[in-house]
Amino acid sequence: MTPRMWAGMTMGVWLDLLRRNRFAAQPKRIGMAVAVTGFSICNSFWRLLSETIYRRRAEAVQLEQTPLFVVGHWRSGTTLLHELMVLDQQFNYPNTMQCMIPDHFLLTEGLANFAFGWMSPGKRQMDNMAFGPDRPQEDEIALCNLGAPSPYEAWAYPDRLSVPAEYLDLEGLPEKEVERWKSALMFFLKRLTLKDPRRRRIVLKSPTHTARVGTLLDMFPEAKFVHITRDPYVVFLSTMRTWRSLSELLGFQKVDEALIEEQVLRNFERMYGSFFRDIERLPPGHFHQVRYEDLVADPPGTVQSIYERLELGDFEAIRGKVEDFFQESKDYRANKYEFDPQLREKINARWGEYIRKLGYSTDSDTTSRQTMSSASSFAPGLSNHA
Repeated sequence: MTPRMWAGMTMGVWLDLLRRNRFAAQPKRIGMAVAVTGFSICNSFWRLLSETIYRRRAEAVQLEQTPLFVVGHWRSGTTLLHELMVLDQQFNYPNTMQCMIPDHFLLTEGLANFAFGWMSPGKRQMDNMAFGPDRPQEDEIALCNLGAPSPYEAWAYPDRLSVPAEYLDLEGLPEKEVERWKSALMFFLKRLTLKDPRRRRIVLKSPTHTARVGTLLDMFPEAKFVHITRDPYVVFLSTMRTWRSLSELLGFQKVDEALIEEQVLRNFERMYGSFFRDIERLPPGHFHQVRYEDLVADPPGTVQSIYERLELGDFEAIRGKVEDFFQESKDYRANKYEFDPQLREKINARWGEYIRKLGYSTDSDTTSRQTMSSASSFAPGLSNHA
């Protein structure tokens, strides 16, 4: 069993994760735990060497342009939008290998790509999205590997609600923990910037940041945000599928379906409770919202609206790249979902307020039409890019 995501942790971070979960591992995952332990020893060595060489230079780096954040709930289209935005060469972004080995990619990224790049599956397991060591990746993976508070720890132990809900929005955490999270993000961004001789604006994409707009504004008062929404009922089913898949792939304990469902429901509530409060702080020109359904129906027009509202420059310079990207994706096939009326009622009871704020209907007939449209009728095949 491949250790996958946890293989990027140093020994200290890895042992802390095990300690908080009482070193639990079902027999068939003991081999994976041993492998991660071996990788963590290597990561600790490479971090020490990398920081010896690069730390002074990295800490002196200034972010000349504040980041642009792509936010939205899991399976809402954040990956697709991130891929489209970074087609523009004016932007920098973290790639998969950098997020997997955030402690020492400055020193070892080339070596790691040579040694492990062939292991990349080429496609993400939960959908048909292209995947590889040099593809854009969400920085939450880097933060998790750096030991910052992260809800992704739940994938390691999906049989329990051991990860505090506060790890998503950072609210209610001790100030020391919040500062640890901020320090981890700055550690990563400074090294990404040092790696980039052009010192370009970094485009970051992590669904978790949807719940942290306030904290990110405290760090980057001039930051800009683009938020993507998608039919919440499709989002629920797709997120359940994704979290179940990742928990089975990465977990050291068996998957508890009821606990995963509760995590998905709880995360949405906390995420949008924080989001709708914090976006009130954003001035004009620093926030724009798009719909996934509109993005796949009219990619150039939707991306152009982002450039215009956030004042990101000339969209025409990348219009052809956006059109080519979708042309290359034409062979993908959309996931189909059947929606149970009782499940819809459960979701409405927990998410109804936010569903309406996001501009979607909780009406059962409308929901049925939305779900069918979101899953299949817009740009067939591109629903897998969520």
